[in-house]
Amino acid sequence: LQQQQQQQQQQSTSPGFTITPNAITINTLLNACQNAKDLDSAMQAKSEFDALWIRPDATSYTTLIATVARGPSQWSGQSDPSLAFELLKEMQEQYGITPNGMTYSALIDVCGRCRRSDLALQGLRIMLRQKSQQQQERELWLHHQGRSTTTATPYTLPNEVGAWTAAIDACGKAG
Repeated sequence: LQQQQQQQQQQSTSPGFTITPNAITINTLLNACQNAKDLDSAMQAKSEFDALWIRPDATSYTTLIATVARGPSQWSGQSDPSLAFELLKEMQEQYGITPNGMTYSALIDVCGRCRRSDLALQGLRIMLRQKSQQQQERELWLHHQGRSTTTATPYTLPNEVGAWTAAIDACGKAG
């Protein structure tokens, strides 16, 4: 028995023998699923977060959202962006993850691929509400610090330009 335990310990510490999954490895798998346009496998990989007690992050959800409507799937129709909105809601409500500009860019791009400029603009409005709220929080913080809010630089979300570009592209695809 002791010899078996030693062999198992040696195997688990040998390079290339065992990989302990973490958020980075699952995000890498999600990225591969996105590149393969395989939403079903991406959703299966998403379930690994809960199974392994690993907390997803903004990259996880951005990649999942970007995988929606890239090909046929049992999770979502190829022209149906509703799953992308469900994932956005889940990341915020279940995990408390704040979407960034890349997340909104992915969401709006999904709407554009589905030729749904109305939903692309809805995604843009959601982003603008979040941005406004964060701007107000920033101004309140500056006020409490005794700093002027009139001279502060305007607040932008990281990678916000991508969301605006995706919205313009979605409107162009819709005609």
